[in-house]
Amino acid sequence: MEDRLDYLEYGCPEGKLVICFHGASGSPEECSVFYKYAKEHGLRVICYDRFSICSSLKEQDYYKHLASIIRNKANGEKVIF
Repeated sequence: MEDRLDYLEYGCPEGKLVICFHGASGSPEECSVFYKYAKEHGLRVICYDRFSICSSLKEQDYYKHLASIIRNKANGEKVIF
Protein backbone atom coordinates (compact mmCIF):
# COMPACT_ATOMS: atom_id res chain seq x y z
CA MET A 1 0.00 0.00 0.00
CA GLU A 2 1.34 3.40 -0.93
CA ASP A 3 2.14 5.41 2.20
CA ARG A 4 1.14 8.85 1.03
CA LEU A 5 -1.80 11.16 1.15
CA ASP A 6 -2.21 14.45 -0.68
CA TYR A 7 -2.05 17.53 1.53
CA LEU A 8 -1.60 21.29 1.61
CA GLU A 9 0.63 23.09 4.07
CA TYR A 10 0.13 26.57 5.52
CA GLY A 11 2.04 28.80 7.92
CA CYS A 12 5.63 28.43 9.06
CA PRO A 13 7.55 25.48 7.48
CA GLU A 14 9.74 25.10 10.58
CA GLY A 15 6.89 25.70 13.05
CA LYS A 16 5.10 23.44 15.53
CA LEU A 17 3.19 20.79 13.60
CA VAL A 18 -0.61 21.04 13.54
CA ILE A 19 -2.71 18.46 11.67
CA CYS A 20 -6.04 19.70 10.39
CA PHE A 21 -8.78 17.67 8.71
CA HIS A 22 -11.16 19.32 6.27
CA GLY A 23 -14.90 18.81 6.36
CA ALA A 24 -17.10 16.83 4.02
CA SER A 25 -17.76 17.94 1.45
CA GLY A 26 -14.67 20.05 1.55
CA SER A 27 -11.01 20.17 0.67
CA PRO A 28 -7.61 21.06 2.16
CA GLU A 29 -7.98 24.57 0.71
CA GLU A 30 -10.46 25.46 3.47
CA CYS A 31 -7.53 25.42 5.91
CA SER A 32 -6.06 28.44 4.14
CA VAL A 33 -7.96 30.59 6.67
CA PHE A 34 -5.25 29.56 9.16
CA TYR A 35 -2.35 30.85 7.03
CA LYS A 36 -1.87 34.28 8.61
CA TYR A 37 -2.43 33.08 12.20
CA ALA A 38 -0.16 30.07 11.69
CA LYS A 39 2.60 32.24 10.24
CA GLU A 40 2.34 34.77 13.09
CA HIS A 41 2.45 32.08 15.77
CA GLY A 42 5.07 29.73 14.35
CA LEU A 43 2.68 26.94 13.40
CA ARG A 44 3.02 24.54 10.50
CA VAL A 45 -0.52 23.53 9.52
CA ILE A 46 -0.89 20.44 7.35
CA CYS A 47 -4.30 19.59 5.98
CA TYR A 48 -4.56 16.15 4.44
CA ASP A 49 -6.96 15.48 1.60
CA ARG A 50 -8.75 12.58 3.20
CA PHE A 51 -10.50 11.78 -0.09
CA SER A 52 -7.13 10.95 -1.69
CA ILE A 53 -6.58 7.93 0.58
CA CYS A 54 -6.91 4.52 -1.05
CA SER A 55 -10.64 3.84 -1.45
CA SER A 56 -10.18 0.13 -0.70
CA LEU A 57 -9.37 0.93 2.94
CA LYS A 58 -12.40 0.64 5.20
CA GLU A 59 -13.09 1.37 8.86
CA GLN A 60 -10.19 0.31 11.10
CA ASP A 61 -7.72 -0.07 8.21
CA TYR A 62 -8.52 3.47 7.00
CA TYR A 63 -7.73 4.98 10.41
CA LYS A 64 -4.61 2.87 10.93
CA HIS A 65 -3.26 3.97 7.54
CA LEU A 66 -4.08 7.61 8.27
CA ALA A 67 -2.32 7.40 11.65
CA SER A 68 0.73 5.84 9.99
CA ILE A 69 0.95 8.68 7.46
CA ILE A 70 0.70 11.31 10.20
CA ARG A 71 3.28 9.51 12.37
CA ASN A 72 5.71 9.43 9.42
CA LYS A 73 5.13 13.13 8.64
CA ALA A 74 5.70 14.07 12.30
CA ASN A 75 9.00 12.16 12.36
CA GLY A 76 9.01 11.99 16.16
CA GLU A 77 7.68 15.53 16.65
CA LYS A 78 4.66 16.10 18.92
CA VAL A 79 1.52 16.61 16.84
CA ILE A 80 -1.39 18.91 17.64
CA PHE A 81 -4.82 18.02 16.20
